[in-house]
Amino acid sequence: MDKAVLLTGYGGPSNRDDVKPFIKEVFHGRPIPTRRVEEVIRQYETGENGLFFPEMAARWAEDFKSQLKTDRPFYMGMLFGKPSLKEALARMAADGIREASALVLSPFATGPMLERYARTIQFHSLGSGPKVKILDAWGEDPAHLFAVAERMKEVVAPWPEVRRNASRWIFTAHSLPVVEGKEYAAALGRAAEALLKSFGRSEGTLAFQSRSGDPSEAWLEPTLENAVAGLSADPGSDVFFIPLGFALDHREVLFDLDGKARALVEKRGFRYHRSRAAGDHPLLVDHLARRIEEFPA
Repeated sequence: MDKAVLLTGYGGPSNRDDVKPFIKEVFHGRPIPTRRVEEVIRQYETGENGLFFPEMAARWAEDFKSQLKTDRPFYMGMLFGKPSLKEALARMAADGIREASALVLSPFATGPMLERYARTIQFHSLGSGPKVKILDAWGEDPAHLFAVAERMKEVVAPWPEVRRNASRWIFTAHSLPVVEGKEYAAALGRAAEALLKSFGRSEGTLAFQSRSGDPSEAWLEPTLENAVAGLSADPGSDVFFIPLGFALDHREVLFDLDGKARALVEKRGFRYHRSRAAGDHPLLVDHLARRIEEFPA
């Protein structure tokens, strides 16, 4: 078999001991303030809640593989951390894999983001490496929007209509530099608008979390903190966070939402709520398995 399936994503540390080496790899050669580096390290090291991304991705991969009807070999490698894309591509070459279809475990990986994956794959595939084609972003696929809506219903369905209508909803995604994130933000905005419409709502906010980078560079707005600061609601009101841009409830997501966002919301006298990430919804996993099978390697 000379064709394969490759699962990739941004990556993350596998445990607390991996945090500092992972951050060093991500920030290599970039002018990042020491304070920001320390904050990123803290968000991985603080608290016991939430699994690290590699473990969650590995669990997701098992469900995904179980839905594949193809007999193509399966590999996993991330941009940063372990297992790495470099290692995965080397294994593929050693196994005689010549072509692969790749799925990025990030719903809204568009434009420059996909190009970054493509460049990394091309760099590590020079010579004997396989030819890899990357599946387009799937965040606006009906199956993903359905899965997100189902997760949202778990929270708001029990609320009386009056309470639901009075609540404030904030969709969140990982921040990016503006120069890289225009297409990404537009796709997120369309998805959030579609979800609001499906619930009969017209008002909601899209906010960006987990900024990391040169403070002199313009990043997507509003930040999670500014979105909460701008809320206009009575004390005791419900504030509902939807992690739209994330496939999995890994530790970084929980730190920003269940930690920082909850504290900000409760400080203002509001009630905090969050839906689960939708990446492991069975219908969505099955849909992505079908897409990767139909996608030519």
